[in-house]
Amino acid sequence: MYKKKLVDTNLVHKSETEDVLIYEPNIVLINKIAENDFNDLILHNPEQEHLFRSVYKQCKYKDQYVYILRTLPLEIAKDVACTLFSDIQLSEFYEKGDDETLELIGSFMPLHLEEIIRSRLLPDILSISDNDKKTISALQSTATVYSYLLFNDTKNQYFYKKNHEHVPGMMLIEAARQAVYDYVYSLSGHVFKDISISISSLHVDFLSYTVSSYPVELLFSHKDYVRRYKPKTIEKKAWFYQRGKLTGTFCLIGGIIPMSIFSRLRNENYSKTHDFYPFDKNISLKVLSDNGNELIKKIVSLTLKGVIIEDYENDITNISSVILQDKYEFSIKQSEVKEANNNLHHLIFKDLSKSQLLILNNMINTSFFHRPMFAALDI
Repeated sequence: MYKKKLVDTNLVHKSETEDVLIYEPNIVLINKIAENDFNDLILHNPEQEHLFRSVYKQCKYKDQYVYILRTLPLEIAKDVACTLFSDIQLSEFYEKGDDETLELIGSFMPLHLEEIIRSRLLPDILSISDNDKKTISALQSTATVYSYLLFNDTKNQYFYKKNHEHVPGMMLIEAARQAVYDYVYSLSGHVFKDISISISSLHVDFLSYTVSSYPVELLFSHKDYVRRYKPKTIEKKAWFYQRGKLTGTFCLIGGIIPMSIFSRLRNENYSKTHDFYPFDKNISLKVLSDNGNELIKKIVSLTLKGVIIEDYENDITNISSVILQDKYEFSIKQSEVKEANNNLHHLIFKDLSKSQLLILNNMINTSFFHRPMFAALDI
């Protein structure tokens, strides 16, 4: 539908392109800057004065000067708004000035609305280039605001498993969650693969239904537009817009977690008496013997003390170690044949280090379940 590229699959922690829901972002500049703030920008960045004055135009407003984006009018006559913009909503960005006019508010406007206004009222004015927006945004004290367009795939087998007359709320939440990762990796100073984000709080408001018939734009930034470098916690907010109308908001609070300790923070206190069974019944491991032989055997269950495997070939002798997930080796202290089934062998680990226990813990987290507890709930 769009010529834009989707954001990088890895950046939003997805393994398949079909799961990416947002396009690469564009920068949104604030609509209006007070004269003193504009002069301060030029004072501290004199080499960019020409750029600032080419992007923002000076306008007189209530006996003082302000600077507004060249692509927007400071005022729109009410009769023009009613006729020329009857198909979109301006109320969040233009407020009543007097009985005859609407006046521009100093906030961030979704780019689709800015372009509609420019093309209808100021068609001879060029759009602002992405490079100019990037330069100006980097020099301003407020946090960068990104605009993401939603890739609304109505054939998506997860979000559109049944017919919907509107964009599913869970799809909007996931799109905003992906924007969190893209924004943090792009602008916060944190490096992809060095950190992850752990959600501690999520608040979403749906103000009206979002439909598939029109583009959906997400404005995204720090909650209070405060610029921060390498923060330890984040407060991110997304605003969903359609035809200029705010249809919902998303606010996420989370912690920045270094990947070097991320797995330790997810360390569950599993009981050593619990057997855990694999979700994938065909999962296997490598069995190594003292003489160097290597066999592939199916895993029946796993505990923090050992692993039970199948051995219908009865060809296991003098086991020295096993390799799990093709890379983690565990020494075997003892091998026992299960009396109830001579084809099952219980391989008992030698004393495990803290790192080995953590590895087993993470394997159970992602690939194994405690069957007796599920059976007790008749699941």
